[in-house]
Amino acid sequence: MTTENILPLMSPVMVNRSNLSAIQNDLVDDKLSSNDICTMFNEFLLEFEQMEKNGETTTNTFLDAVEEIANAVLAILPYKLLDPKVLAHPLIHFLNQMLVDILSNWQTSQMRLNIQESDIFLKIVLIFVHAAEHASTTNADADRQRITDLLATRKFLSLVREQIEDCAMHKYGTNDDPNICTLGLLAIKLLQGSPFYYSMERNACLIDALVLNCIDSYDYIQAVYQLQYGTTLTDIDRFVLFTCWEHMPVASLPSQDWMNSLYKPSFVYNIYDELLTGFEHALDRPPPLTFSSVSYIFERYQQLLNVPQLPSVDKHAPNIIDRLIKILQSPSSNNPDDDALIILALETFYNLSKNSDIRAIMKKLHLTSLFKK
Repeated sequence: MTTENILPLMSPVMVNRSNLSAIQNDLVDDKLSSNDICTMFNEFLLEFEQMEKNGETTTNTFLDAVEEIANAVLAILPYKLLDPKVLAHPLIHFLNQMLVDILSNWQTSQMRLNIQESDIFLKIVLIFVHAAEHASTTNADADRQRITDLLATRKFLSLVREQIEDCAMHKYGTNDDPNICTLGLLAIKLLQGSPFYYSMERNACLIDALVLNCIDSYDYIQAVYQLQYGTTLTDIDRFVLFTCWEHMPVASLPSQDWMNSLYKPSFVYNIYDELLTGFEHALDRPPPLTFSSVSYIFERYQQLLNVPQLPSVDKHAPNIIDRLIKILQSPSSNNPDDDALIILALETFYNLSKNSDIRAIMKKLHLTSLFKK
């Protein structure tokens, strides 16, 4: 057997050293013009087309090439991608088409995306998300809308809708597919308000289901760990920790039109109950949590305990009250955040007391002496 028979084909280079160096240097000197970027994009596409013409493209070399291009574009200063000339370049449409192809393959194969497909999916989504987040202050809405208009074709929205529905209908426990959180980032950050359905009520229920899948996920559990230990947060971490909670079906849960919903209220309440239990365990876990993570957990606690008609409020409210009492009764003398933690506990007490059910629980505990100290 010869060496050619056992060595895999090397993936062709899509981004040469000169272009890669120019992109890296631009992060410092910010000198790349829209013409420079478009010239690079032309070269990326030329290399890609040459690879395909050679007739030796495999699935692996194809994915390697797409990922190399995605890495290069993701490294460009995001606001520069919003230039009309750059945004209209065929390479941007190529990346858009890759999103369509990935969603289509995910939907039709009835299998999860492989690791490299997942990475490419996330990177391309982040290209558009980062660009939207760096929209100019003078024309922010119009800049973001141009990205939405580019993506929100009927076919693409149909694929997104079908995948959201599929993920929701096949949820049997804590979500362990990271692509669902990428799908959530795409739908909420870039496609908010787009007509997945012509019925706005049905649109809202789809987003509710997607958000619940993102919150009830191992990605969320991992993000909370990252927050607890002060680790740098990724885009997905920040999305599940913060953005999703802005879209949680909370305030109007009992009155929603559940004929349109993918989940019954009891199912949603169960997710909230599990989240509260998880937060309680996090508060009890050594070593001591950072102030920012405690603040985050208390904020989420307040949000969940104020869900109308939450069945488990009587179970969880005493638990958080007990932890707040311990903070006030046993301040740590060597904790630099001690004063801030006491203020946080008092503010949390105050906010929870606005809920009549929780206030009744507090009265039974006779806390007056605690606050007189």
